[in-house]
Amino acid sequence: MRVTINYQCELDELPRTISELLGNLEQNDLVFVAAEIEKARSHSFDKNVSEALESIDRVRVDLAKIDLRLMEYANILAGYTKADADLKTGASLEKQPESEMPKESLDTKDISDDQISRSSDSE
Repeated sequence: MRVTINYQCELDELPRTISELLGNLEQNDLVFVAAEIEKARSHSFDKNVSEALESIDRVRVDLAKIDLRLMEYANILAGYTKADADLKTGASLEKQPESEMPKESLDTKDISDDQISRSSDSE
């Protein structure tokens, strides 16, 4: 089950926040993907085809999750760029109810990046 997590920060802190999220993705999820690819290679070399296929499938699922998160991060940064440009050109953000204010939205399976990268083992 996927959930939406709303996260608020100051506008000028947004690029740094996304940088931290990208770092978590790199240090956790991509390390797991690389290890799983190595397992697939090893299984394939040893002619353990079914295990190789399972590893490949886990890599594909995890890469899809990573792609979704990267798309979300890109959308957040695009929104930041627009808001920053609007502020610099004098266009003001109209006062909106808090429920409608732009928020950083991250769809994740689990709460922490660490748990996300390890959750595919249990799927």
